[in-house]
Amino acid sequence: MTGSSMKNAVINEHRTRARLSARQVKVGFIGFGEVTTHTVKGLVADGLEQVTIYSRAAADSATAVDAAKKADLVGARLAPSLEALAGTCDIIISAVRGHAALETARGVADFIVPGQVYADLNNAIPSVKQEAAALIHARGGRFADIGLLELPIQVGHKALMYVSGDGAQAFY
Repeated sequence: MTGSSMKNAVINEHRTRARLSARQVKVGFIGFGEVTTHTVKGLVADGLEQVTIYSRAAADSATAVDAAKKADLVGARLAPSLEALAGTCDIIISAVRGHAALETARGVADFIVPGQVYADLNNAIPSVKQEAAALIHARGGRFADIGLLELPIQVGHKALMYVSGDGAQAFY
């Protein structure tokens, strides 16, 4: 094997391992609106194997059956609580309305473990995101701020996004 062939073989092996490990990452979403629905549907179709969603609708007996059907359609599992979601995921993505962003971060912060990534995909103001980051950092977690530049309803999980913060590398 030539030096060039060896290099290519190593690069291809690295890429294969990266794809496999990316498929094995456990991702959780908080909120089950349009952004979560279209993003999860695409991630699962591209091979992400473990996606869990926490939605208040799933915890409400009047809407739980519909939430379960919706989760089945996109290929995700439902978590019964924020604690259960945090306990099973490497990356937690909060995709709730902006006014609920801080309440959501407060609700999950107690369950964050060191090194876990909490990503805020909400349309909240910077001071809210800074306070959410402080809550996550206090538990040893990493925080990512996600700004969508395209709509998942149009392009699915391949929406262009700007990701910043100490947890941003989880999205590379």
